[in-house]
This record gives sequence, structure tokens and C-alpha cells, in this order.
Amino acid sequence: MDLSGPALILDRLAIDEGKHLALIAAAQFDPDGEPVRIELERLELSWPEAQPWIDPILSSAGYPGLLLDGAAKLSGTWLPGGWQLGEAALSDLSVTDPQGRVEVSGLTLAAHLGDTAPASKLHWESLKMFGLPVSAGQFDWQWQPQRLAQLGETRVALLGGTLGLSGLTRVSGRWQGSLAIDQLDFAALSERFGWPAFGGQISANLANFDLHDGQIDLPGEILVRAFDGEIGIKNLATERLLGDSPALAADVRMNDLDLSQVTAAMSFGEIQGRMDGYINGLRLLDWSPIAFDARLQSERKAGVKQRISRRAVEGLSRIGGAGLNNALVGLVDSFGYADLGIACRLKEDVCAMDGVDSDGRGYTIVKGSGIPRLTVNGYQRKVDWPVMVRRLKAAASGSGPIID
Repeated sequence: MDLSGPALILDRLAIDEGKHLALIAAAQFDPDGEPVRIELERLELSWPEAQPWIDPILSSAGYPGLLLDGAAKLSGTWLPGGWQLGEAALSDLSVTDPQGRVEVSGLTLAAHLGDTAPASKLHWESLKMFGLPVSAGQFDWQWQPQRLAQLGETRVALLGGTLGLSGLTRVSGRWQGSLAIDQLDFAALSERFGWPAFGGQISANLANFDLHDGQIDLPGEILVRAFDGEIGIKNLATERLLGDSPALAADVRMNDLDLSQVTAAMSFGEIQGRMDGYINGLRLLDWSPIAFDARLQSERKAGVKQRISRRAVEGLSRIGGAGLNNALVGLVDSFGYADLGIACRLKEDVCAMDGVDSDGRGYTIVKGSGIPRLTVNGYQRKVDWPVMVRRLKAAASGSGPIID
């Protein structure tokens, strides 16, 4: 770096705004005005009075309107390439996001940056991420100029289960680590994101994840144990995970799920049997689906009853604008079935529907078995996605048919 020309040296910068802001610093700039060294002797902030000073930084980071309360102290040395030495402390900080992405209280920090710095510690009393409540916890790490490395494991309670983070490192802006999820309440998670009221529990191991530039990638398949079967999620990728309009892509497979548990979780009526399925090319924008190719299909297994309740029959008939071929539906509580399946390919807010088989007139959702023999046929090949969502909710609630 050429410093032969004139350079600006700022021997001392001092700002004192009473209790809410105090700054003492020195800096040196090259002839082009680029900083070559910054010595931050002391920066003290106290919120909420210091909010106007931090608002521009929060807005540029994608968190406009984020409200803080508490106190911070910082010091350190900056050289080209980043901060080389530093100390940071937070005292009883609380954070409130009007958009509901993050909410923290009782946050304390003692951070130390340097090649031989002692361990850093971050502790919080309560935390919410996208409205999901997380128990109190602590994160310990070693902080060096070019590397951050977690010490030990951080384990917290979440939605009736636990979440464990281990092996987290950050090098050159890339985060890597492993996340273990054990027995999370699926119903509570579904309610938070506005999904159908799935029940059961989720356990999964997100080993060796890679987070960079707001995107998360997983090299393997996430295996979720739910509904007495297995759900696999692969090709998972995200964008703007903690920013505006988060996006997610994945392929999902379902294997040998207990239909009794699935339909009970959705309050859909009862279907006995086992189910396989897939949701390929799933795309979520702001946590709402915008594209997928999905199929749910019953799986015949020896010794497993395949029966469907009258309420579930009525619900399936609503979803596809279906027709029933049996006048005894209102008189019989449940029916045997041979095959059951429904498919939806979502594109541009329109769902292209299908069933276990089809002909020129429509498609079959339920093939009956036994006496009385029941068949549920669908005749609407294309359904607006908002209409489909309303029909799903109506089927789960047991309300009357949706007319669109």
C-alpha cells in the first residue's frame, strides 16, 4: 500500500452525548481516503436513547425498525482485512423486531477478539425466532481475527423438544456446523407457519450444514421421524433466511406414514392404512408455497386395514370438486378402500389435479373395496391454489362445501 502521498491522520475523535453515546477513537487514511487503521478506544451506547444512531446500520442490514433496549461497550483495533483485536460487552439487552423475525430479552455478551483471546460468552434469558419460543441458553466460542469456533454444545428447549448446536465455525463469511433436533411438537410448528394442523413430533439431524450469503445448503438428506414413518428432505437450499422475503427449496419424500395419525393430526376424519408420497420441486417464498409437484398414495400392506370414514370421504370430495357414486354415504360411518391417492402440481398459483388413475372425464381419488363399494371421483383438473387452501381448511374443520 502506497502511503507516500498525503494521508489523513485523525489523532483523536471524541463524542459525548451524555448517557446514551460516548466515543473515543483515532484513525489513519491513505491518500485515496481509505482507512488503513482505526483505534476504537471506547464506544458506549445506551438504548433506547441511542436508537437514532444505530437505525441506519440496522436498515442497511435488512432490519429496519428493529428496537433495542440496554447497553453496549466496544473497543478494538481495525486493520485492512478486518478487526484484529477487540472487546465487546452487552448488558441486559432486549431486541424487538416489528416484523416478528427475532425477539430477545436478557441478552448479555462478553466477547474477546484476538489470536490469544480468552473464550467469549453469549447468554440470553428468552428468545423467539420467527415467533418460535426458545428457552434460555448460552453460546461459548473462541474468536480469532479470521476464524470463529464454537466451544462445546449449545442445547435449548424448543416446542416441547430440544435443539442442539455443535461444531459451529465461521471462516471467510461461511458458517458450518451440525444441528440436532429432538421431539419437536409438529402441531405447534404447523400452527406458527400457517400449515395444516399436522401433529406428532419431529426428530432430525442436520449434520454438516453450510450457511453463506444468506443461503443454507445441506450435503445429505434430513430424516424426520413422524407419523410412525419417515420423511426425508433433500436438496434443501434457502435464500435470505433471516431477511425480507425468505425463500426455500427442497424435495420431500414420505415413506410408510400411518394415515390414522396423519388424518387425526389434520382433524380430517379418519383414514386407516399406510401412505407413501413425495413433494418434488417444493418452492416457498415468505414461507408460502409457490411451486411443487406432489403426490400422496396409499400403500397396501398385509394385515393393515384400509378404511375411510364418512367425514374423510366428504373432505376428499371437496378438495378436488369430486363426485360420489354411492347414495349410502350419509348412512354408513366408514368404508373399505382398495386404493387412495391425490396429486397436485402447483405452478403460477394453479394446482393441476390428479388421482390414482384418470380418464378423459376426470380422475379417481378413492377406489372402493367391499360392500357398499365407494368411489370418489374428481372432475376439476385445475384449481386455483387459494381455493385449494380454503378447501383443505374446510375439510379439516368439517365445515360445509366451499363454492367458488
